[in-house]
Parts: sequence; C-alpha cells; structure tokens
Amino acid sequence: MRSVKRFLLGGVVGILCILLIGTPVLALIGNPTSVSIGDLFVFRNVVESGDQLYFVRYSVTYPVTPGEPASNYFLMAIYSTNGTVLLHTRPLNYYQENIISIYLTPAQALVWGDPYIIKIMGNPAIFSPLVENTNMKTRTLGPSDFHEASDLGSYMVAQATILQTNWVVTLLVNGLLNATGATFFNQAVPGLSTMVPLIFQTSISYTSIPPSSENHTYEAAQQAKRGPALTAALNETASGIFGASGNWFGVFAAALLMGVFGGVVFPMTHNPGWVLLGSGFALGLVMWVGLIAMSAFAIIVAFCLILFGIYMLAHI
Repeated sequence: MRSVKRFLLGGVVGILCILLIGTPVLALIGNPTSVSIGDLFVFRNVVESGDQLYFVRYSVTYPVTPGEPASNYFLMAIYSTNGTVLLHTRPLNYYQENIISIYLTPAQALVWGDPYIIKIMGNPAIFSPLVENTNMKTRTLGPSDFHEASDLGSYMVAQATILQTNWVVTLLVNGLLNATGATFFNQAVPGLSTMVPLIFQTSISYTSIPPSSENHTYEAAQQAKRGPALTAALNETASGIFGASGNWFGVFAAALLMGVFGGVVFPMTHNPGWVLLGSGFALGLVMWVGLIAMSAFAIIVAFCLILFGIYMLAHI
C-alpha cells in the first residue's frame, strides 16, 4: 500500500513539474509611453451581405520596441454601447504605430450605426489596473465612422499613405500596395486582397482561353469509310445485344482485335512490352477503316504507350 501511495505521489509531483515547466511566463514590459487611436472605421458588406469590418490605426509607443510579441500584451476590443460587455477581441500584431481589424460575419454583426466602444488596451491579465491614456485608449463610434464596402479600397490606400510617411517605408507604388504594403495590410485585415484586389500592385488573374476553332471533318471522313453496311451491322449488334451505341461497340471490337493481335505477338516475342506497343500501332488500321473514331484511337494509343513506358522502366 505504501508503495502505491509513493507511486501516486510521484506521479502527481511529476505532472506538476511538467505543467510548471511547460507554462509560459510572460515578462512584465511596463506601460507604454503612450497609447492612441489614429483612425477608426467600420465597413459593411465587404465579403458578403451583412458582414462588418472594424478597422483601427493605433499606436502603442515604447522608446525601444519590446522583444516579446505584442500579441501577448495588447489587443483591440469591441465593447457594448454602455462599455460593460466585452463583445469581440483580437491581439495586436505589432507595437508602435500600426493597423489592426476585427471581421464579423453576418451572424456576428452588431447593430449598424450604434455607438459601440472600441479599445486598444493592455491584456487585463498583465496590466492591472487598466488606465485610460496609460495602457488603454478608448473611442466611441460615431455616425461618420460607418462606411459601405465601396469605400474600403480608397480608405486603405489613404491609411497606407499615412503609414508610408510616418514609417519612412515605401508601401505604395503608383497608388497601389507593393509587396511590403500588401504584407502589413493582409496581416491587419486578413483577406483584404480578395476584398479589394484592385488596390494591390500584383493580383491573381486568370487567362481566358478562346474556344478551339478546330473541327472534326477528317475524323468524320475516316468514320465514313466503314460504309453503310458495316455501320448498320455495328449499330444493330450494339443496340440489340448490348444496348449501346455503334461507336461504343466499335471500341469493344477494336479491343477484341487487340487481344487477338496480342495473342499472336506474345508467343513469338515473350515480351508484354512489344505486345502493348504493337497493339497501339495496329489500332491505326482499325481507325483507318472507320471502326473507331480518331479521338478514341488517340486515347487508347496514349494508354498503351503509358503502359509500355511503365513496363520498360520497370525492366531497366
């Protein structure tokens, strides 16, 4: 019994040690020099009807940028209109001046035009207490902050212009987001490149392939060589016995002829590869007399060549 107790006690102690070692300990970085909200916008119908996008240009300023990730320490939050209920949050990507957003699906969307409270704030588990203008900045949405999706592109370019000036980093080329600008804005607004692709310097485009102008005149001429008698025989046999079309029966007949050809070639060569290769070319005669269509001939020959290639590679 004593050994069982020791075993259980040792197990508990071991688990506690693992938890203590595996639990990250966040270093205290202290309050920022300042925290502010530069611009605040809300857009709707950006991806689908009824959705909403809350966008903030903020600044969480430190004399020296902390080495710990900003996502561990600061966040953007949406509160109810009376400021008592926390509705949505998202961690910040960066310290200093930057941008962040919260996307709400139609099911998550809030009442359009209501004065919700937006905060850039320290993580309450780390910063205690939270003090306005020290480790938290609060803004209440007003009527001028609400916009339609049609405004999203121009507003993002305007924000990039501000950041480009303040950061002294090129984010725009000819009024479009370059690779650097695209990186920051897609991090802040996931999916922005699909919401407003025209503000990006490079975007995905799809090549339009014109319809083929080729015709099947030659193929039809080849099939006509089988004549009315053979055509009638194929159609009547196929429909009467197999319930299929004459063309499908022609393919079946060609496959049967290939089997006969293979039965003759294999005893002489004892090589399945030559049977496949020879059968493919022998089909040319079948196609020439119109028993099968040229398209079916091409598919069968390609299949035979593939099998021949596999066989040869396996025997190198």
